[in-house]
Amino acid sequence: MLSACGVDAQITSCTLGGAPFLCFEADPLTPAQAAFVHGHSALYMTAALEGDLLRPLDPPAIPCLPGDMPDILKYKGKTNAAFTHLLINLALSAGGVWQQPHPRVLDPICGRGTTLYCALTRGMLVTVLYRMAGSPAVTGKVSEKFSDCTDGSWYADAVLWASANGIVNGYEDGTYKPTKAINRQEMAKVLYGYDKVGGKNAEGITEKLTYTDVDAIGEWAIESVTYCTAAGYLAGSNGAFNPTGTATRAMGAKVLMNMTKEAA
Repeated sequence: MLSACGVDAQITSCTLGGAPFLCFEADPLTPAQAAFVHGHSALYMTAALEGDLLRPLDPPAIPCLPGDMPDILKYKGKTNAAFTHLLINLALSAGGVWQQPHPRVLDPICGRGTTLYCALTRGMLVTVLYRMAGSPAVTGKVSEKFSDCTDGSWYADAVLWASANGIVNGYEDGTYKPTKAINRQEMAKVLYGYDKVGGKNAEGITEKLTYTDVDAIGEWAIESVTYCTAAGYLAGSNGAFNPTGTATRAMGAKVLMNMTKEAA
């Protein structure tokens, strides 16, 4: 395990002060290596052995579960949060991507719950599309483009890419609001913008929208909703499109699967 973070050391079991420990001897760990070790432990205690004394080490900040996790729809077959945290870290290690600063998991499946019914945010959607596009190189700083975006954040390159290609726009106050929930007509607008970058458009689509709430769709979104409906990306429920309804991560996963099938 340690070799995955660049530490050349053998792990042995030992007993210190009557308590069992996993021990290894190495040079002082870098912050990234310390985070890796902490993330792979149950965090009962991590310490450095100095002579005959143990010096407790403060664990680095580890992202905690979202505050709304207790309210998320639950179903059987899930694991507890600590075990899931361990499995995710092991997967990141095995995939050689543990050192990435902001790895994202669409559904962390914690506490016998799921985040698939949580809102899909503006930052999440463009990040997934950016990766679908092959994560092309970008230039500039996202903080200079949008006042509320942070350089080096998990969404930074994706927002820069989407903005440069006209897929998304910011708000009049100069913000992008990457953590803001996106609604269904906004999602249609982003998806249509993504396909236009690839040379597709709504020309030739003659079908008219027949949703019972078509009058509730913003004029700015009609073309996008028409395109996404014709392409099979989005569909209504009980005859309605629900344009201002919040898009969930489950909806986003379904849409992306539809896009992938269409491309194939």
